[in-house]
Amino acid sequence: KYEGMAGVQQGRNLEIVPTLTMGKTQTRDSAGAPWRNGDAEIEPGLDISWAPTPDMTLNATLNPDFSQVETDQLQLNFNDSFALFFPEKRPFFLEGADYFNTQFNVLYTRQVADPDFGLRVTGRGGNGAYGAFVARDATTLLLVPGVLGSGFRRLEQEANVAVGRYRYDLSPSTSVGVIGTFRHGEDYGNDVVGVDGRWRKGGHTATAQLLRSQSEYPVQIVAGYRGELGDDATPTGNAWRAQYAYNTRNWNATVRHQAVDPGFRADLGFFGQVGYDQSLVAGGYNWFRDGKALNRIGVYADWDITHRFDGQLLERELEGGINFQGPMQSQFGVGPLTRVRYWDGRLFREHNLNLWGNFRPTADLQLGTYMNFGQQLDLRASRTGQRAMLGHWGNVNIGRGGSLQWDLSRQHLERDGGTAFEASIADLRLGWQLDPRQRVRLTLQGSEVARDPALYVGPVQRISRNLGAQAVYSYKVNPRTAVYAGASAGGFMDDDNRELFGNTRSLFLKFSYGWQPQF
Repeated sequence: KYEGMAGVQQGRNLEIVPTLTMGKTQTRDSAGAPWRNGDAEIEPGLDISWAPTPDMTLNATLNPDFSQVETDQLQLNFNDSFALFFPEKRPFFLEGADYFNTQFNVLYTRQVADPDFGLRVTGRGGNGAYGAFVARDATTLLLVPGVLGSGFRRLEQEANVAVGRYRYDLSPSTSVGVIGTFRHGEDYGNDVVGVDGRWRKGGHTATAQLLRSQSEYPVQIVAGYRGELGDDATPTGNAWRAQYAYNTRNWNATVRHQAVDPGFRADLGFFGQVGYDQSLVAGGYNWFRDGKALNRIGVYADWDITHRFDGQLLERELEGGINFQGPMQSQFGVGPLTRVRYWDGRLFREHNLNLWGNFRPTADLQLGTYMNFGQQLDLRASRTGQRAMLGHWGNVNIGRGGSLQWDLSRQHLERDGGTAFEASIADLRLGWQLDPRQRVRLTLQGSEVARDPALYVGPVQRISRNLGAQAVYSYKVNPRTAVYAGASAGGFMDDDNRELFGNTRSLFLKFSYGWQPQF
């Protein structure tokens, strides 16, 4: 009798979700050109989740489709030498993500760009916690790191991915762990293994991690390393960091040192910079004023210094600030920054003032702003100028299930008697919960960057503009049984295409059915 009841309970912990996705994409390179049809896709898929015990979860996905995932927040990267970080939003990788966390960002699952399948297990047993997954990726996305910059490259080959993590609690205050990430393709490989530890007692926390990598790259990727990092097709290296932090209700302080060898690569993580060592000291204090209009006042400061692997100073930075918490759930603050920065063989001075704030005038409305003014380096010209940036964001519930979010910003940099560049971004998101089962989501995004070619030595685009839109309708019987229908479109213009034209458009339809077999 009891064995039968246990079988029913375990059956309830099994969920099988078959999916069917259909989609079509069209692209073109210029206005008036005919649209190029991509292959019409009809892709079946399968997601399985099973918890054989309360302490273990198994997940599997076959041919997953993430087209219904919300669009990333718009960011501009025109005056930044390092690749942008975007948070993971895909459900398969979000579930159980905490099991793989370490002090370094060793695992950045967006590097698994287009998985054909994935298997994951997470759980706890005794004093330990573990997580592991394997996947087959239809493409190989690389974050090519450097000392002064990084960028994404794509290898047109499949890759096998394996990740494992185990943490053991020696006591309530002390734990140690190991992690390994492995990715291999036809003529490519990257392996990372590491150990880490954590000790915490009261307000004191000490952490440390050591990683070792070994890699092999094809010729076209090695070319991307030449100059700054050499042309080693099989780089190896270490990365390590140690940190002490003290946190109480009023006081906080941090001391950290980390170093990454030039040959270190963590292709399944997010390591945009290698070949450096950095030291940081930071601290702050909070005053709590119960019953006062300004109920919290905080001050903070940090100083850090970074050197290249050969001793060259890369950055020395000092910043601080004061922030307040007040009525209407308001938070606002001001923070100055000054630094010396190495670029293009020289040291440049930058300084600026950051101002920010947000408040909630009503329960349904939140408004915020952020500003930055000061001297900044124009990387394209290797010259400094006066930069001003103003941004505004907010969200509002507009009744009957409607919500609106927006983020708008504009910046410009003045130097050498003119405006070197102006840049603007707009990100608007409208959601409408028609009823408990039906929802409509609309995203509109746009960016524009304008430069004055007379203020640059090399060629630059006088103007570049991008627009994008996505609309998704969903009907959910439950979180796993749903229908999604969506469309997206993009537009583009630059010096070669003086009129804004649509350069991409797509449609998709997805069905999923959540089935829980009873045993």
